[in-house]
Amino acid sequence: MRVASPLNLLVAFFLASGLSAQPACAQGTAIQQKFATLYQAALKESEIIFYTDGRQDEAQRLSDYWKANFPGVNLRIVPKSSPALIAQIETERAAGQHRVDASHMSQPYVAAIWKQKGFYQPYRTQSFERLRPDYADPDGAFYTPDVYTLPAAFNTNVFKDKSQLPQSLKDFLDPKWKGKLVLADPEVSGNTLTFLMTMLATGRLDWSMLEGLAKQDILFVRSNPDSVRMVASGERALSPMISSFNIMTARLRGQPIDYYVLDEGSVVVQSLLGLMSDAPHPNAARLLVEVMTSPEAEGALSQGGVFWPAHPDAAPVGNLPTLAALHPIASPPPSPADAANIQEFLKKFKTVFGRR
Repeated sequence: MRVASPLNLLVAFFLASGLSAQPACAQGTAIQQKFATLYQAALKESEIIFYTDGRQDEAQRLSDYWKANFPGVNLRIVPKSSPALIAQIETERAAGQHRVDASHMSQPYVAAIWKQKGFYQPYRTQSFERLRPDYADPDGAFYTPDVYTLPAAFNTNVFKDKSQLPQSLKDFLDPKWKGKLVLADPEVSGNTLTFLMTMLATGRLDWSMLEGLAKQDILFVRSNPDSVRMVASGERALSPMISSFNIMTARLRGQPIDYYVLDEGSVVVQSLLGLMSDAPHPNAARLLVEVMTSPEAEGALSQGGVFWPAHPDAAPVGNLPTLAALHPIASPPPSPADAANIQEFLKKFKTVFGRR
């Protein structure tokens, strides 16, 4: 039998007596004070289970921030790749299991399907009206807590002068770039898939250009980190697209890689955060969603200098340029129909690039 700790007994006493289990407002952190009522409710549940496709360093920053501000609720972060996260939640739901409280993943069309299936519990946060419409589902089913972009990238040892770089997608069709390009495979990389489909949907790319790229002997790798390694090592000199956070992380480690914005602009990627329906710890889940979409947390969690906060009142920490300076391109709103469109795109893509 589990024996309650003295701290838990003290919390239980305060709750039972109708008194606050927290210190006086002056003694709590600002964000703890802001969500004091939710925190009190979450204390009764004691934990929250959070599935995320974020990287290990992102998860660690969130964990540290949470422990500093909400120590009475244990945040259990379960990191997974997007495909593994999606598969697990769908498998659990098919079996009638509800193990996860909130999820965060970078496949918007899946979020649209999950909303349609009732996987999310719609919840409007305190700052809902302050958020951009494209950063919050109109019913509060899911939110965008931060964004990153998909610019072009190059090896800084190979290209000392940026004017030598291809300035537009069409410029990559020049024969002089044959055998020098790398790209993460859209069949396994959600970022590449988002980039190509957004560029097609907005008329900045067409299939004739893709047919031209198919002649350039592009090296396809499994992920954006693999693309970074290929460019930074000099094995391939440049890429029409690598996620900004992978490029910036590599730069922080001193690797010879940098990004630049093509004439077409750079696609903005949103990772979606949602409260799951029938969550085992619903109050703790609401607290997490409130915190992660608050300007205080978004600003603090951007300390790595590789993400832009989505909240208009949050200021990014670090040396990030303004998002507007990167000529952002918004992806079309997610739709359940995207699943069929993606399969059609991938089928044609494999044909054009001779990858069958």
